[in-house]
Amino acid sequence: MNSTLKGNKIILRENINIGIAVARNEDLLVPVIHNADKCSLKEISRITRDIIERTQKDQLTEKDVLDGTFTISNLGMYDIDFFTPIINPPEAAILGVGKIKKVPVVINDQIHIREKVTLSLSFDHRIVNGMPAALFLQEIKNLLEHPYRLFMEGETAAIRAAQLGAEVTLIEREEFGGTCLNWGCIPSKVFLKGSKIFSQLEVGEAYGVSARASPFDMRRLVEKKDEVKQSLVTGLKNVLRSYGVHMLHGEGRITDEHTVQVGVEKIPSDKIIIATGSEPDVPHLFQEMVITYKEAFQLEYLPRSVMVVYGGVFSVELAWFFLETGSEVIMLTAGLLEKEFEDIEGRIASYLRNRGIKSVEGRITSIKKSGEKKIVDVGAEEVMAEEVIWMKRKPSFGGIPQTFLTGESITVNEHMQTALPHVYAVGDCTGSFLAGDAMAQGITAAEHCLGRNAVYKSQLVPKVMYAPEAAVVGLTEKEAEKYDVVKGNFPFGASGRAQTVGALQGRVTILSDKKYGEILGASVLGKGATELIHLISFAMMMEATIDELSRLLCAHPTMTEMVKDASLDIHGNAFNMPRK
Repeated sequence: MNSTLKGNKIILRENINIGIAVARNEDLLVPVIHNADKCSLKEISRITRDIIERTQKDQLTEKDVLDGTFTISNLGMYDIDFFTPIINPPEAAILGVGKIKKVPVVINDQIHIREKVTLSLSFDHRIVNGMPAALFLQEIKNLLEHPYRLFMEGETAAIRAAQLGAEVTLIEREEFGGTCLNWGCIPSKVFLKGSKIFSQLEVGEAYGVSARASPFDMRRLVEKKDEVKQSLVTGLKNVLRSYGVHMLHGEGRITDEHTVQVGVEKIPSDKIIIATGSEPDVPHLFQEMVITYKEAFQLEYLPRSVMVVYGGVFSVELAWFFLETGSEVIMLTAGLLEKEFEDIEGRIASYLRNRGIKSVEGRITSIKKSGEKKIVDVGAEEVMAEEVIWMKRKPSFGGIPQTFLTGESITVNEHMQTALPHVYAVGDCTGSFLAGDAMAQGITAAEHCLGRNAVYKSQLVPKVMYAPEAAVVGLTEKEAEKYDVVKGNFPFGASGRAQTVGALQGRVTILSDKKYGEILGASVLGKGATELIHLISFAMMMEATIDELSRLLCAHPTMTEMVKDASLDIHGNAFNMPRK
């Protein structure tokens, strides 16, 4: 349909330029929407309104009417049900659109009132045969009846797309909920809850409670983790079903930019969202001697010593669990946390050392077994541990063509589009291994798929760690050097609420631009950090100034007051700190 005849040769046109037949007085002009296939629905709507208005005002330029490859003619506004449009040479075809009207139709043996339109296609039989023309018209019919067909992996993106009216197919290779729900975020938080209760028994006497800890029951904790996971998976599936999302089990393979194959089934799609997650990345040499995070959450005994290999939030949280349950913990990492945590990484590292976590650096050259322990050679140092937990992950690229990959990830733009504008990628496969990022990216991709001008802004997404609790958002101090930065601080020890719950260690820090009061970034270290950071993130998203944030009204005593006081400290006016 997007071709022309030159002599005896059919020329396939590279660009899709849609002409819109517009009447002006007694004339008929066909202004063109150039590169229509690269425009969103919103953009096409805007361009169409613009060129029709300029046609009526006789303001079209020569460029506006050149290079059309296919024309659409609409006579529905003249109360015409059906007509035969005439091809606009040298194009191969033209689509006629009649009046949209309400008619009774039978659906599941029930009469319903639905809108109906008649389409007519005129085509040059020298270029296009009848069968391809009929299939083309059938595809337009299907698209009109099902405005958006999306194939995707990633539950958040699927739900958001379905909320916006898309017909969504969600394909999951393993368990619905992905890494986060099954082997990451949720299992780790259940484990941390268990270790927190266990570790707090010893501080109960200060609050009038005396208790003796029994041996930590790993089997019961794993059962609890599975109970929580199953409850959330069931709930997730119910939500997906409620929005009409079609769920398939299997590995999806992208065969072209509009088709995904699962087994022998081929699924046509207008848009594709890749969210293939990640998988353990263990060198083949060590695979028999280590366990991954997946096996760690299935352990039925508590190791007396563990070595956690590779850094990041996920690794520190698991190391903290074993520390609180009484294990000896060694961490091998070149960098403790993700770069966003650089302002507070030093304090966290010091805190871990003071609590008894040993840190080593270097490259593992060998791992061998000695009785119940493994001996790990790290450079010239020899480390012994009952379990070596390999935490490094890599994006999963099964079913993804190599053309999408740039090194170890898929490159995307601010809308989460890949090099092919109809194909999007979110989450671990883009090189971001934090669940909050993946969810925000999924929403951005789904909304942009459906014509919204959605943009992913990583710096507005809080990055959090649950044990020891820490959270950051926005720019780090180094990244903010181009501004005239002022900094507000408030220590947990000065908070009445923090005192009552025994959370004396911690600090809220907020960075602001001195001239305009823009909130540039923040960090919270201490109890409640993972919740408090969202208040600052929301203020940044709403473009509130530091003075506006400082006028926050708080109940007393609350942890939230520390955000208010840190904001006030920018000008030295914190209520719960001595005058500066």
